[in-house]
Amino acid sequence: MRAIPAIQLMHIGTPAATDRAVIDRAYAFSLLCLFASAADEQIYQHHPLHDDFRNECAQYWEKVVIYDAVSAA
Repeated sequence: MRAIPAIQLMHIGTPAATDRAVIDRAYAFSLLCLFASAADEQIYQHHPLHDDFRNECAQYWEKVVIYDAVSAA
């Protein structure tokens, strides 16, 4: 999906080896995508590469949790 032009930054990660009560470690992988605008996020949502990713990889997850956020700045 890195080829989707609307994505400014993409990061794929795994839980950090930190140990604090406030940290949710109940996941195996995270995907963080940054967009310049809400319109760019919508381009990403409807892009064929995003559709392909969901269709081809859905077999690998039991649950997806999404946190949409906007910058306070």
